[in-house]
Amino acid sequence: MRSTSCVAVISNKRLVGLITERDIVNLSAKFHTLQDIVAAEVMTRDLITYPLKKFANFTDLIDIFQEHSIRHLPIVNQQKEIVGIITPQSIRISLQPFDLLQQRNVHAVMRQNIIHAQPEQKVIEIIELMSNHSVSCVIIGESNNQNKIIKPLGIITERDIVRYQSLNLNLQQLSAREVMTYPLTLICPQESLWNAHLIMKKCKLRRLVVVDQEKNLTGIITQSAILDAIDPRELQNFIKLLENQVQNLETEKRQLTDKLSQKKIDSFGSAQLKNQLFSDIALKIRSSLHIKTILQTIVDEVLSILNVDRVIVCRWDKEDYIAVEAVQDKSSSLPRDKFVFAKNFHAKLFSSPESWQIKQIDNINRADIDDDYRQFLSSFDIKAHLIIPIVVQDN
Repeated sequence: MRSTSCVAVISNKRLVGLITERDIVNLSAKFHTLQDIVAAEVMTRDLITYPLKKFANFTDLIDIFQEHSIRHLPIVNQQKEIVGIITPQSIRISLQPFDLLQQRNVHAVMRQNIIHAQPEQKVIEIIELMSNHSVSCVIIGESNNQNKIIKPLGIITERDIVRYQSLNLNLQQLSAREVMTYPLTLICPQESLWNAHLIMKKCKLRRLVVVDQEKNLTGIITQSAILDAIDPRELQNFIKLLENQVQNLETEKRQLTDKLSQKKIDSFGSAQLKNQLFSDIALKIRSSLHIKTILQTIVDEVLSILNVDRVIVCRWDKEDYIAVEAVQDKSSSLPRDKFVFAKNFHAKLFSSPESWQIKQIDNINRADIDDDYRQFLSSFDIKAHLIIPIVVQDN
């Protein structure tokens, strides 16, 4: 059978009252037999309800539970027909604010003034304790002579009393030890409320007994206490923070997608542009038979394509040396004697076919090059250097 903590009383399809487990406990404390009592005699009539059309967020519901000290909130439609009931348990299960519960421990919200009883006390005495103190459970335990240290053994709850009544048990004769629920699910005061919530959810419990390291009773924590620990304003701020984070992530995702799309377009356009530039270079080279003009065309176009500070092409053989340059800043152009210096370095660098490889100098200060050449490059504020051999007919 499905467990429930209350029963709705309906007349002409309209909600007229609620009968809760506490109502049954109060009746039992007065030695009433339930068989002779009708619902109208015991039900709570002046109910706090919540309209279905206003159902928007949990913070309003938490406020109502805390303001009116209730544990059941019927949801009704415009015709005052009940469509559901909200309880602290249903909110706790549906709403799991990890960050809020993780930062607080059990000790901060547990109830320390615990109503307890001895194992040999009669069940009717336990019921009277519940009714007189308006509590939902009584801890059954053994105490020392001073009655200050309690070793919890079991528990009797309002739901247990309802079950005993349905079984027609003799509550005046039965002892607490005979009917109590045991073993107990225990938790220490230092545990987080989040862990307490997870244990309740896993074990399908509405309360946990809190004990110290010696397993002595120190308190009890209920699902209502966990709900009370969630400040609706703090929760609303937390929800807004999450919403802002989601919006920021969506914005970043959209911007990243736009950048990737633009990058693809730019890449495609750049590839087309480069192909066109290389075609133009080839046409310009073919239009001239003078070697220096050809080399000048190359450096001018390569400077434009690669967007670097300087491009130099050198051609030399035993009798002749030609060097041409294209530079972004015309005032930093290399003088003729510097070209000769560069020629000597390059000739040594590419002295044999085995050395005809691309030379990449990412940082001239850390590169393995002659100090004279390093100083030569530094004098023109050159930080990095790429040298590419152009091989024609094995020369």
